[in-house]
Amino acid sequence: MLKFASLETLPDTRYLHATGTLADTNERVVVSFGPAHGALEQRQVEMAMREADELFPRPKMIVFTAFVLDPEAPRAGSGAGAATWSTKWRKCRM
Repeated sequence: MLKFASLETLPDTRYLHATGTLADTNERVVVSFGPAHGALEQRQVEMAMREADELFPRPKMIVFTAFVLDPEAPRAGSGAGAATWSTKWRKCRM
């Protein structure tokens, strides 16, 4: 389980929506929320990874949240801009 010590909106980015720190490690993380209507798609994952690469300090992880996950989205790890991110996908209930 991830526990956030802080979480706030992230201005000036399109695919990343929030930034925060983890309670137990104080590491920086960013969050990308999937669309309200539809699935989180591979393009959004790839673009969020690119945006995260441009942030300083660089976040430790990107958390993707969505009601529906497009089956192609996890394949974003092989796209451009994703080379510096290792991916782990977890299905959870909210």
